[in-house]
Amino acid sequence: MSETKAGARARASRQNGARSRGPNSAAGKAVVARNALKHGLTACKLVVLDEEDAAAFSAFQAALCAELRPQGVLQHDLVRRIALGLWRAKRADRIEVALFRSCLEGAPGWRGEAPDLGLAVIRDAHGPRAIDTLLRYRGSAHGELFRALAALKALQAEAAGAAGQVALLPPPAS
Repeated sequence: MSETKAGARARASRQNGARSRGPNSAAGKAVVARNALKHGLTACKLVVLDEEDAAAFSAFQAALCAELRPQGVLQHDLVRRIALGLWRAKRADRIEVALFRSCLEGAPGWRGEAPDLGLAVIRDAHGPRAIDTLLRYRGSAHGELFRALAALKALQAEAAGAAGQVALLPPPAS
């Protein structure tokens, strides 16, 4: 008998789901697009979280462009990747503070810097492995940053050599 009720409930759920077409408005679609977002450290595209300042990221990216002086589309894309890598590394630092404070305080609802991000990493890593997961994510952000920076340096050195000028960025320290 209960199997019949479960079957009827499943059939009703399938029928209701088949009628759903998702959000129609641009605002609704933007909300749904962020449904799976937890901490943004592994997002495929740039994500400025709700607790972060989009204007601060834009100013940060503009300052990097002014400092690194990219020439052409490829160099501009590399500077964008550098900005993204640095932004994610800073986010990982904030999450690390939240994780350690949460562990020290022993309270998951700790009201400090970025507690929700720390909890997102804890949930993402299934608890005890949160620090290991965070270190892996931060390493990934640093890897992206340093690969983009090395590529930018190489392109700028090549362009400077072709023009008989001095490279804009100093060579990497050994």
